[in-house]
Amino acid sequence: TENFPVPVTDVNDTPPQFVVPFQYATLPDDTARGTTVGNVSAYDLDKGNNSRISFQLTAGNIGNAFTLSQLTSDSVDIVLDSVLNADVQSRYTLQITATDSGNPRLMATATMIVIVGGVNLYAPVFTQSVYTVNITETTDPGVLIAAVNATDADMTGPDSEVEYRIVLGN
Repeated sequence: TENFPVPVTDVNDTPPQFVVPFQYATLPDDTARGTTVGNVSAYDLDKGNNSRISFQLTAGNIGNAFTLSQLTSDSVDIVLDSVLNADVQSRYTLQITATDSGNPRLMATATMIVIVGGVNLYAPVFTQSVYTVNITETTDPGVLIAAVNATDADMTGPDSEVEYRIVLGN
């Protein structure tokens, strides 16, 4: 019997796989440029070139608000690369694609949804500075005795909602 070496070459038959294929992040719109929003990691069960992965932001990066920063050969950070404004863009659905270096190139995608929340910059403003109401003792309970109105320059989200309370008096 004789032994003969038999070379085995890997066939690129496995696409990359993301460790976490869906992520969600919430950012205030005063988040500083350069802030890491999230991280994605992928792996490929092939060998050699067939397992080398590159990452790209392939959809949803409106205004190039985000960029990728390579950490390791199989992991990248998603980094804020612009100023956010929830009044202009309050949601990003980023698609991150991992592509191997095999032939043919195989790929997989992950999604990160980024919700941008406005910062409460403005206090509500009443349409009148003073409200004066005169009522008699015989006024029935539940009768409308005054209407007040206030607006808030924060244009969207919960920061634009005005809540009313009587804080003094009865």
